[in-house]
Amino acid sequence: MGFVKTREEVARLQATLGEPHFFSAQMLTIQYLTTPEIIRHVLPPGLQPTDQPLVTAMVGRWGRSNCVHAFEGGALYVQAKHKNYVGDYCLAMPMSSDAAIVFGRELFGEPKKQATTTLVRNGNTIEGRCVRYGQPIISIAASMERKENLTESGFVNFHYKFLPKSDGQGLEWDPVLVMATFKTKVTLAEKGSGKLALGNTIHDPLGEIEIVRLLDASYTEGDIYSRCQTLATINAAEFMPYAYGKIDDWTALNNEAEMARSMTGRRSIMRLKNRGERSASRNATRNETENRRIGEVEKAGLNPAKFDAGIGCTSSSLRDCAVICRTADSQPMSMI
Repeated sequence: MGFVKTREEVARLQATLGEPHFFSAQMLTIQYLTTPEIIRHVLPPGLQPTDQPLVTAMVGRWGRSNCVHAFEGGALYVQAKHKNYVGDYCLAMPMSSDAAIVFGRELFGEPKKQATTTLVRNGNTIEGRCVRYGQPIISIAASMERKENLTESGFVNFHYKFLPKSDGQGLEWDPVLVMATFKTKVTLAEKGSGKLALGNTIHDPLGEIEIVRLLDASYTEGDIYSRCQTLATINAAEFMPYAYGKIDDWTALNNEAEMARSMTGRRSIMRLKNRGERSASRNATRNETENRRIGEVEKAGLNPAKFDAGIGCTSSSLRDCAVICRTADSQPMSMI
């Protein structure tokens, strides 16, 4: 496969894009109720709240796929509806691999970002965590208490596909609201109770979705088959505030000032170093002069220490020199 695909290659890629499969899924999920005001605040144009302010947090891993290999990740959803469709609007979707991030963002419009994810089971206890910039943003600890009947299930996600303008001012075109549908062939289903903690970074304000009352936790294993379709076109200007909520805050990653401080610091260090070198050079010159003087005094048959103190200094011993003789308290005595 090269930069320009053949007709057969295009057909093969489109077949995969048309129905992505995700196998050997392991998903730990917990739901809770938040406030209706929070739901209304975060829903973009095109979506409306349902009767219940329901939020779902999930951490999982997917061992195989027909498109992005294995990966791990998580998500935070709020329940919403578009006309007769009811599903979950995705606020955040941390992911472990670049393939999963690129695929989901470009095809479904999923708000995926790079993160570190762990999912660990010990008996009936399961813990899942997603971490970005060193901060846990989704932490679930659950205890499975009973097994559920195995049935084919499914779920619906809402996303928005958009693209920033090349000059950075607005969007290139009106975004579209899409609906991704998932069918799951369940091989294990369990229910229980758990705890949930949502954290914040400057880029990931998950903690703002207040936890009012925790509901059940669940654990599911199985294979997932997905499709996606466009539901509506949304006015670009109205969607702008929500668009910037799906990407990192680039202004928070601005380190120009840090570089300037670093350069200033390096210049200060260089000035101090140069001063030190000049001082060392002057001291070396003084030492060389002093050594020559001591040598001349010794050549004259005098003790340099006594000479400097003015001891034993007579006119006969330094007949050809004019010096100031000093007493022990360094006061001038006479001119020879």
